[in-house]
Amino acid sequence: MSTIAPARVDDLPAIRRLLAACALPHDDFRDDAVAFLVARDAGRIQGVAGIEALGEVALLRSVAVPPENRRRGLARSLCDAALAHARSIGVQHVYLLTTAAEPYFRRLGFVTIDRDSLPAQIRSTSEFLVACPQSATAMELRH
Repeated sequence: MSTIAPARVDDLPAIRRLLAACALPHDDFRDDAVAFLVARDAGRIQGVAGIEALGEVALLRSVAVPPENRRRGLARSLCDAALAHARSIGVQHVYLLTTAAEPYFRRLGFVTIDRDSLPAQIRSTSEFLVACPQSATAMELRH
């Protein structure tokens, strides 16, 4: 059974390896810009999700679970924990960019939006400017 907790500084190399293995951007974030949550089982990281908070808006990013840990609800638990963290620090609106997981995030309540309608704070992130291609789908959490 995995437990979800904030990542420690010494988790960052393992997080970067997991993101790389899942073909997600991993070199564009500053260590202090993204609050990572990790799922840990027997001391090993089994999944990760991050929130890049920018005032009242945030970017959900870096949701990654290796193939052998998928279909167990782990990504959903990580997303729920990341969104709860965002709410706890005053975030009002959460956005994401995805190239492959639009159907998954739609099931979590995200809707597709035009990239041009993203708030300026999101459009100024390295994920928007550098890491995600123009073809990435922009999504907003609506409840």
